[in-house]
Amino acid sequence: MLSGIVIVGDAETAAPRPEWLARSLSALVPAVVEGLVSDVVVAGTSVEPTDRRIADHAGCRVLAGDDALADALRQAPRSHIFVLLAGAVPEESYIDEIGLLMRGEEPPRLSWLLRVRRRGLATLRPGAVVGLLVPRTRLAGLSAADFRHLTQLRPARDLKSRARQVP
Repeated sequence: MLSGIVIVGDAETAAPRPEWLARSLSALVPAVVEGLVSDVVVAGTSVEPTDRRIADHAGCRVLAGDDALADALRQAPRSHIFVLLAGAVPEESYIDEIGLLMRGEEPPRLSWLLRVRRRGLATLRPGAVVGLLVPRTRLAGLSAADFRHLTQLRPARDLKSRARQVP
């Protein structure tokens, strides 16, 4: 099982809209039903009242402040953590892919979820990192805990599943 963290109100989620959080949380519901994700925290430097209501309705804890992500990472009860930027909606295949990784003989290493860039109907190439699966052991001694810093951890692999950005 994984702990989940959805990041709102940080530089990576500039001017987030409330529906971004709602859509990202709704994408995690099937993972909770499948038993892949056990708990989700909404974390950010500035969490709006609307975000708090959405998180409350979804049964999520909220952590706000400059150290919110670091606190969420530290408090996550599971050995692996799935971190997602608000507004990123993973393809449904992520549940099977991460489930297989978690059930594998070898514990999964740091993995990135990339945003798909689209022009018309054609997928061009993977875009920015919008989520990651990170083993708790990779967080030991981490001095700065912001999403951009987490994406600099190496070595990492790309998940085959992608995510789209809510418009």
